[in-house]
Amino acid sequence: MKSFVVDSSVAAKWLPPLNNEPLASEARGLLADWTRGKIELSVPDLLLVEVANVLWKAARTGRCKAAEARAALKILISYGLPVAASATFLETALRVAIEYE
Repeated sequence: MKSFVVDSSVAAKWLPPLNNEPLASEARGLLADWTRGKIELSVPDLLLVEVANVLWKAARTGRCKAAEARAALKILISYGLPVAASATFLETALRVAIEYE
């Protein structure tokens, strides 16, 4: 089974009001595949904090209302994503970032 590590830029696209961003349908496809048991996902432990920050900025800039941002965070938490320590991914993340910019 394929395994993916999802970062906040992908997870944020699962949520209203950010699910109309570029590549959002592909991001939602990953979530759907995980919920159907087709793939394995894990997320870094900082993901929830990072997505909360994205939602705060969206509310602050008027892209959504504060209540929508709070509801979106509750949705993300409700997924029960498998969380792993960020340190687990550091070396691989740096290698991939350098290789693919």
